[in-house]
Amino acid sequence: MPIEMTPDARARVPLLDRFDVERRPISILYNPLSHITSANALSRVSLVARPGLRTAPQPIDLLWNARFALPAGDYRLRLLRRGNSALAGTTLSLQVGRSGPPLEHWDVVGPVWEHRFVLPIDAALVGFRAQPDLGKGDGELQLTPIHIVDEGRRIARPSVIGAQRYGTMTAFFHDDRVFAEPNGYWTRGRANARVTYAVNAESPVTIDIVVRCGPVANRVTLSTPDWEEHLVLERGVARHVAIPTRVLPDLGVRLAPLEISVQGGFVPADLDSRTADRRFLGCWIEPGQPQ
Repeated sequence: MPIEMTPDARARVPLLDRFDVERRPISILYNPLSHITSANALSRVSLVARPGLRTAPQPIDLLWNARFALPAGDYRLRLLRRGNSALAGTTLSLQVGRSGPPLEHWDVVGPVWEHRFVLPIDAALVGFRAQPDLGKGDGELQLTPIHIVDEGRRIARPSVIGAQRYGTMTAFFHDDRVFAEPNGYWTRGRANARVTYAVNAESPVTIDIVVRCGPVANRVTLSTPDWEEHLVLERGVARHVAIPTRVLPDLGVRLAPLEISVQGGFVPADLDSRTADRRFLGCWIEPGQPQ
């Protein structure tokens, strides 16, 4: 059977994309023909990957070339390993978006291994990075949804391009107007950038960040759907800003869908002869108080 006709080998499942127990509480099972609950339908969804099953090219190296488009939810990952290397320990990492480092790293032990993870927002590229011994070995990866956030309760955001972990806070980047680094990120000058922050639901109701614009004065506007703050920043001056969050109790997370608008910018190489950096930078943002 061609891969596009094999349900568990698909990258995207429309049932998950549009899952909503309030809007669509009943589903139809075709074999045998019957009505079932949405929760029952969810329990029947499973996605798999194994060597040679998925051959479409991907923008980054992923375990067995497996890329998934997943809505916000709680997922179970099950890995079956076969052969001589099945008993050796290895590492598997969670990749969200086509750029940036993996968000989580897990130790894999034994021929059968399971792990649960939470995806706080919809992502068009979710995959797993593996050590060479695992990627070249034989086995099967099974991905099963445990809980999916109702479509009507999700925060609508553009596609996730990349993500970065900052302590207990995760930043999801939705465009190429951000230059992510281990301690924070630069935005492009004279541009708007979209970033979604995710923290544990037990964290404070606001996320503290620090904003500075480097060696030039600038104006920055930070906004979410229900909040906005305008900053006038002199050169070298840093400002702490508290960004309000929205809680998703069924996933145990708080989210802050942030838009960053920067009026001006600078090119580092024009101001410092010691650097060759020709990027047009806007403002630098980093975590403030630990979350």
